[in-house]
Amino acid sequence: MISKHILGETTDVIELDGKDSVRDHTLALTQQTEKFLVITSRQLDHHVFDNSDYLAALTQWVTKKTQVKVKVLIQRTDPCITKGHRLVNLYQKLPSHLSIRRFGEKHKNYNEAFVMADKMGYLHLALADRYQGQVCYADSNRCQQLSDFFTEAWDQSEEIADFRSFRI
Repeated sequence: MISKHILGETTDVIELDGKDSVRDHTLALTQQTEKFLVITSRQLDHHVFDNSDYLAALTQWVTKKTQVKVKVLIQRTDPCITKGHRLVNLYQKLPSHLSIRRFGEKHKNYNEAFVMADKMGYLHLALADRYQGQVCYADSNRCQQLSDFFTEAWDQSEEIADFRSFRI
């Protein structure tokens, strides 16, 4: 049961196998985040990030709390543009809380995905296009490693002009 896992407290490393478990733990991490959420993804997987439950949780979080920030790094923008994506729509409405950028040249072949909540809990997929990985709700050491990578990649990332102009 996912609800028993508490951000900042549950130190168990949970093996993930399947898109539903990845979606459910991503939602649980997001719902428990207080200040800062980062996401890396090849193309903002629709099953995980473009569903009603996830968007409702993210919208509620960024509109009800103060001083919150969501940063997203992605590889491919074309699926979001051709199919549409509600997370991109939310970005257009709330750019002060949500930033989406594309990996820069140095990290263009990065093929992992992760979600990190408040530098305490993480969900990590070693291969971004597979729904197999790990989640831990309290591992500040691993989160620091992910945060260091994310900061470097973010500093070298590119804005996505297409996301500012298209409408879903």
